Amino acid sequence: MTEEQKNARRKSAESGRIKWIMDNCLRKENDDYVFISYKSDDYERVLEDIVYRVCVKYGMKVYFDEAFGEDINLWVDQYYRNMCSPHCKAVIAFVDNAYCSSYATLLEVMTSWTKEAGTNGESNSLEFLPIHLELPTVVEEYSDTCLGKKTGKGNVERPYAAKELKKFNEIFQEVATEKEGMENFYSVVEEARLGSELPCLTVKDCHGLMNLFLDNSNVNVSSSKELAEVIYDKLTCREVFDETNIERVALNKFKEKYNGTSFTQKCSSRIWLVGSGDYTKYTTDECSSAKDLVWGLIKKELDNQATVEQYIRNVINTQSSDDQYKLFISVEDYKKDGVNQNAYQKLDGEKLESYYIHKVSSPYEWIEKVLKKHLAAKGFPEENFTLCLHDEN
Repeated sequence: MTEEQKNARRKSAESGRIKWIMDNCLRKENDDYVFISYKSDDYERVLEDIVYRVCVKYGMKVYFDEAFGEDINLWVDQYYRNMCSPHCKAVIAFVDNAYCSSYATLLEVMTSWTKEAGTNGESNSLEFLPIHLELPTVVEEYSDTCLGKKTGKGNVERPYAAKELKKFNEIFQEVATEKEGMENFYSVVEEARLGSELPCLTVKDCHGLMNLFLDNSNVNVSSSKELAEVIYDKLTCREVFDETNIERVALNKFKEKYNGTSFTQKCSSRIWLVGSGDYTKYTTDECSSAKDLVWGLIKKELDNQATVEQYIRNVINTQSSDDQYKLFISVEDYKKDGVNQNAYQKLDGEKLESYYIHKVSSPYEWIEKVLKKHLAAKGFPEENFTLCLHDEN
């Protein structure tokens, strides 16, 4: 990782999405959890995007190395202890070329096959879910993975090299009795060779070993939003999800369940929209209010319009008999007699500067009168969307 990436990750761990995961979903004592295996360079997409989405929407309890390699000498002990805990119910591997080129991630994958990590002392019994960020390519690269090397790139001292090599050899020898063909890519290297310039494990052979474990028939290459749903759907260890404080209501059942007052009371917590089937990609991030949720969708739509007039006139401002106001009015209408100007506020933005928006005060109205109209105009059926509420009380 570059220093810029390290600083960005550190900032996220202090005040961003990674901190949210650590505060809310990092496993605590006696929590069942999922082990997150990923290449550090991919932290932004893995932790801040995909894992964050699953944690927010489904309360998935996770483990990952929150020290971020500051004391990498402890990594061998930490990863092994946490993967082999009886509370570790699954490993999610976020796979790309960088992941397949790393002896560290290979060691994590091999460990998931061991009896110590398995259920009831059985090998290959820990649930393993590969999530492909990209399809790994065929590699003809004979560079060194630096397994067992006392010095790494830039001649950086690696005092933990012998410990890592010892663990790699132990795990390899155990798993090779179960996984045919492993000996074709690696021969156990003694510690006496630590000073040698010859590679213990090349990138090509690392890829070869990794491919023995990755089920490429179960490829999950997709958008981050869709991958969040894939993880939730495919993990069989449901005990890692804590959904007790998440309420879900199908959008087409919303009016039947809530009235204005009851929803306003419920909507003091976080809220988001989840699409299903072909509409999974329209799942939103969590928002702090119904207005933020709905206005975010509308604003995105308006930003994508060559002009906003048609959308406003034909979509949002299409009135039914029970509508008491228009959501948008033009500057000209705003100045007309009889208009309650205190009920409107001017919009910002180059495309929106000629419009005012009604100060809708009710969360219920934002969902029932605005969100539903927005989805209907796009041809999205209500039954394919669920409104989620996270009750923090």
